[in-house]
Amino acid sequence: MTPARPDDRQDQAPLHALNALDGQEQIEFERLLEDEGADAQAARAEVAEFRQTAARLAALAPPVPPPADLKAKLMARIETEPQRPASAGAEFTFIRASEGTWLEVSAGMKMKVLYNDPVTRRTTALVRFAPGYRHAPHRHAAVEELFVLEGGCVCEGQALFPGDYHRSAAGSRHHETSTDDGCLLLITFSPFNETLGTTPSRLYSAAASLVFNLASFFTRLSRFFSRRT
Repeated sequence: MTPARPDDRQDQAPLHALNALDGQEQIEFERLLEDEGADAQAARAEVAEFRQTAARLAALAPPVPPPADLKAKLMARIETEPQRPASAGAEFTFIRASEGTWLEVSAGMKMKVLYNDPVTRRTTALVRFAPGYRHAPHRHAAVEELFVLEGGCVCEGQALFPGDYHRSAAGSRHHETSTDDGCLLLITFSPFNETLGTTPSRLYSAAASLVFNLASFFTRLSRFFSRRT
């Protein structure tokens, strides 16, 4: 068996959290977790986060028995699904406009996660605000960067339009961000931002954090299995 590369071992974190590794892969990953270096610390933090995310996901709904013909349908789909070409390498990531999944984080806000950085703990995503959307006030856990691609919004009293850039320092507070006609934004942010205000706003914050973690969870699983095909 070919030894796992460092990026492969990092992508094994969600599998380890689900107890889905076996054989030599499990042995090597457990050795990584026992080390004291920066890679080991990052891996332990990711495993803990993914385990928490998986537990929260499992608690969202009661178990439902799958249909009896589900396995047959799934296998038939796999046989006919075209295989994506191998990645150009861990150093480069490409996501086409037609790729990725848009997630409805809340009413009026959709997001497509592009990358979750395990070192800075920040997420890069496309965010679309529907016309009339108002984003709740929040405190930034890390530096946040925003670039307007389409439409316009009002942020901290400033009107932003396509081509405009806005940066928020760690610890700063954003008041309500609004848009009249809708907009498309490229944002790099921390999924651990703290929503300020009412109880519904805080519940939204917890739900949004879960969505971000789930997106990271499934993105890492997809990357891991794409290297195995």
